[in-house]
Amino acid sequence: PVPTIANPSLFWRACNLILSLCAANPQTIGKLAWEENPTIRCLLKNATSGTSSYPPIGVDAKSSAEMVERERELEESEFKIISGLFMPDDLRSKTIDLELEKIKVDISEKAFNEQKSEEVNERRAEDMERLRKLRRAEIDAKEKALAEEIEAALEAKSNAVMLLYPEGYEDHPRRPGKRALELTQLVTAKYRLSEALRQSSSPDYLMKTLGNPTKENISSSCEWLVPIISSRPSTISRLSSSAALYLLLATMDDEKLVELAAPLISHTGKCLRGDFGTGDSFNAAKILFDDLMSEESKARERARRVLQEALGGHDHVAAEVNLGWLMNVKDLWGGENKFLNLVKGAIEVGLKREEGLLLRHYACSVTSIFSDKDLEAAEKLVCKMLRERVRESSKLLRAFPDFQLACCSALLATEELGEKKRKFGEDEEERKTLIAAVVVASRSRKGGSGGDLENNSRDQYLLLVERLFERLASVGEGVLGLEYWLMMATSDNILVSGRACEECKLKDVPLFLIASGLSKENFLILLGRVKKGDTFKGVDYKSYWGFGVQEGKSVIRGSVEAYSNLYGINLGTYKWIKGLGEPK
Repeated sequence: PVPTIANPSLFWRACNLILSLCAANPQTIGKLAWEENPTIRCLLKNATSGTSSYPPIGVDAKSSAEMVERERELEESEFKIISGLFMPDDLRSKTIDLELEKIKVDISEKAFNEQKSEEVNERRAEDMERLRKLRRAEIDAKEKALAEEIEAALEAKSNAVMLLYPEGYEDHPRRPGKRALELTQLVTAKYRLSEALRQSSSPDYLMKTLGNPTKENISSSCEWLVPIISSRPSTISRLSSSAALYLLLATMDDEKLVELAAPLISHTGKCLRGDFGTGDSFNAAKILFDDLMSEESKARERARRVLQEALGGHDHVAAEVNLGWLMNVKDLWGGENKFLNLVKGAIEVGLKREEGLLLRHYACSVTSIFSDKDLEAAEKLVCKMLRERVRESSKLLRAFPDFQLACCSALLATEELGEKKRKFGEDEEERKTLIAAVVVASRSRKGGSGGDLENNSRDQYLLLVERLFERLASVGEGVLGLEYWLMMATSDNILVSGRACEECKLKDVPLFLIASGLSKENFLILLGRVKKGDTFKGVDYKSYWGFGVQEGKSVIRGSVEAYSNLYGINLGTYKWIKGLGEPK
């Protein structure tokens, strides 16, 4: 079929006239034009956003690439039509001559390829191949020069013809040329079309221009959307919960947008509290909690800040690290599973990735947020944190009783340390659980029975210590290394250190005497457990301390005498000491 062609100048003038009518009658003409005509829809998007983009705003990357490619195809077809209508005769003759020359070269190459290999010697073949390449290069150069000459000759006619929605391109928006774009910008500014379209709420051209409110789409739209909202803050109420939240996250760190952040935070808080329905509340929560579970620390920090400012919280200490809201989520969402699953995921990531006060508050929130039926699964997350992050946990145990209580409760809920006794196997997770319990018991605050802990915390702590030593008495020697027994023996907590010195293997007592940090009471306990010189037979000094047998005995005597001098203890009753040799 013969394609329908149009005069580009008249086409774009008509489009701008329709654009003006759309702005004047957004509910009727505007709605119809948006739905029926892709080019007018593109102009409406540009006028609403105040941009001149092509592909238009709100189109995903894949569709944008397809749109650009389809426009290129149309422009090539239009150029062929223009060439056929307006190409000068001399250039037409040159084009024909060049085509004939290309045909001759093709025939020559075909004839050469059809010759049998034995009929052409190797040197002759190389000469012909070199000649072929020279001819091809010469033709390519002529073709390029002719194309440039034709383009220059037809430049004045480039806007003379355009294809008008040919078959297969009915839903494709056309790209305006430079002059058409200037005309559109002039009409838009003169008749204030942007303001008229932005004020329309039915249909809402601003939201239709924004398109699907994905994180990527909102981030790419900030450049034009933020100035609009800044000049008209009431626009925020028209944003969906997802759009408002993505916009807030995208502008959170920009000091120039502090005034814009305040109404966005207020809007987000209403969404989270369910003012606009459970659906909006969950959508907003999912966006923020997805960021809380991100591998990027900056994304997690930004999400915590938004939640804190949007929801607040009575825990001022937690609020300092933007976690004051965490204790309120159970009351806020009424214990709904879909919300609590988000919270559980965020706590799991927090226990895995965060440190310091953040780690403390995530661990302490478990018992407050989850009901009995979900508490077991949540406490397993705390145990997993203790098993995998011993060093980070030990730093907090001494400073924060609430963190210690959370750790004690979680460990006491495990099979390894629970009410039902069970036999230990060779499972590595079982060993790690025991090590975690050792760390919790050893790193508690100073004092006798749990130190200055509150009653509940002290009871849990004492129960953990009792269960720990019960299990240690029943496991094999290889389950817990000497270093963990030494950790308990040198603990500031006299309950743990005393029991470790009393219950450690007799063969390890000499090695304990070498350790630094023993209290006077524990030093006397160890001295009392030594039975003459027999206790020092078969001690593996080399594996633990790198000493030989005699050197190890000398080191022990030196350590014993140093402790006795420190604590003023008379060693005269301990005859076996002289058998250790000279002190070192």
